[in-house]
Amino acid sequence: MTAIIGFCLPDGAFLAADSTRTDVDSGQQLSTPVRKIENLKEDVVIATGGLGTIGHNARNQLIEFVEARKPSLDVIIQKAKEIFLREFNLSFVQAPGHKIPLTCILAGRDDDGKGFICSLSSSNNFEPFWVQNVGQPYFAGTNTQLVKECATEVIIELKNSDQKLMFDKWVVESLKRINLNDKTVGFPVQLVAARETVTNIFPANEGATYLSEFVTEFPEL
Repeated sequence: MTAIIGFCLPDGAFLAADSTRTDVDSGQQLSTPVRKIENLKEDVVIATGGLGTIGHNARNQLIEFVEARKPSLDVIIQKAKEIFLREFNLSFVQAPGHKIPLTCILAGRDDDGKGFICSLSSSNNFEPFWVQNVGQPYFAGTNTQLVKECATEVIIELKNSDQKLMFDKWVVESLKRINLNDKTVGFPVQLVAARETVTNIFPANEGATYLSEFVTEFPEL
């Protein structure tokens, strides 16, 4: 299972992902942690969930396209849809009848310098879903409802006890609770703040240090 937690900022976005991966052929969880978030360009990151190396191959194709063309965000979104839809369809050649979803998430600063998170998923034919309101959280995963329930529960508890929202504390505590319900999700976790530059921490375990780049105001819930 994949668990991804995000948060839209005025000038960028925060994104976090677990690092476990399941083999599409055997269905077995792989022992080596994997990075699910990579830099797409200087102020945008890309995360993938589902289908292991197939999703990562699609991600790498998009990274190569962006590096070669330096396109606008609108063009990047359209190219992401094209690549991930094609690779998802081809995945049924490798594993006929599989029911593993595939998700692509882009997050960071848009061409106007404002924060955004944009998700494209096989569950809705890779049509873009946007998060653009400052303070708006984002949740995704193989079991999105579980990720949302655990992360929302934690953020409410933190709001009652802390002056500021510390993203790393939020994610670490949320991942612990998700893991209680699904052992295929676990540490280490990847923490990313994408603004003019990208702060990328990997791996981070349960003793993660709270960093100033990962502190903001609590959203209205």
